[in-house]
Amino acid sequence: MVSKGGFIPPFGFCHAVFGNNFVRMLPVRTFVILVVFLLNVPFSGLAQPANDECANAQSLALNSPVDCPFNGVSGTTLDATQDGSPPICDPDGVFLDVWYTVDIGPDTVLNLFLQPGPQITDYGIEVLDACGGNSIACGFTPQVIYSIEVQPFTTYIVRVTTNTDFGDPGGFVLCASVPDPIPDCDGAVIKTTTGETSVSTCIDGLADLIGIQQFSGSPAPYAFLLCTEGDTLVQVLSGDTLDADTLAAGIHHIWGLSYQGSLVGDQPGTPLSDIGSTGVCAELSNGPIMILADLCNGIDSDRSSSEAEALWHEGELMVRVSGRSGHAVLSVHDLLGRPLLLGRPISTGTWTPVSLPELARGALVVRVQGDGFAWSRLVPVP
Repeated sequence: MVSKGGFIPPFGFCHAVFGNNFVRMLPVRTFVILVVFLLNVPFSGLAQPANDECANAQSLALNSPVDCPFNGVSGTTLDATQDGSPPICDPDGVFLDVWYTVDIGPDTVLNLFLQPGPQITDYGIEVLDACGGNSIACGFTPQVIYSIEVQPFTTYIVRVTTNTDFGDPGGFVLCASVPDPIPDCDGAVIKTTTGETSVSTCIDGLADLIGIQQFSGSPAPYAFLLCTEGDTLVQVLSGDTLDADTLAAGIHHIWGLSYQGSLVGDQPGTPLSDIGSTGVCAELSNGPIMILADLCNGIDSDRSSSEAEALWHEGELMVRVSGRSGHAVLSVHDLLGRPLLLGRPISTGTWTPVSLPELARGALVVRVQGDGFAWSRLVPVP
């Protein structure tokens, strides 16, 4: 094995190519004997890959980036021969190469992913504008991912190589992709700036700022809509921050809306489903941020925090109200604000199991109201 950069054989040694076997640095006498031996050995053709020559290049399909390398094609440089000049980025060596062709549509970026098998070493990729044409991109071990600027509606040639001066041929998977189209509108997901989709807050006269972020993949305008628990519009937020202390007590939803043109039906009191735009699209976020706002003024917070407990235990919601609380009623909502249980009287001083419809993983909003206190918590559902 020699280092990349090439070498000059010393006097008295020579090298030659027989089929796919590169014989190098042999003494002259040994070389002559080997030639005579090979001339007397019956020759059998090698099982060369079908795309061993550029003229027989195999077509590559274009995938979504998330489908690479899983939707790639399997290939091999084993038993291949060299067809063409050495790659422009790796000019020294003898190259076993196989060839592919890819037709670009309206895109301007081509992504190639080469996943090497366990045998192939010193592999490389070169992209050309035609067989024997200009090199557009080139790279070799250890590079496996290529992002290449291309001309739309153009056919390109992709060459996968093994440099046998420095490595061994073998199998690989090659996958081509182009970026996913940018959607006209993308409601996507919204969360608070702390990564939450549900927030509890106490209305106590002090500002309680909640930052909101959206993860849309569209450049279209984006609005945040403050709605009631029943998804009626309260207001379109002027930015991406809400002072939750200004809310009325109860459950509120914040939805995201990606839209083109101008908003239509954005007056307070409009059902969320009736809000749209004058453009070609308007798309809501995948779900809302839920805000639970409780009245805290005039309530002993230390006492109210100890008046009740709630937890999920062995497939059931368990609630306990302290024995000093007197009369108490229980309400349960899901994170979309839908009531699962409303105004049920609950015993005090003991743990009470609460039967609910079958629930998905997430959380419940549990509220207990009693004589002189109001208590609420988000209870995780495993």
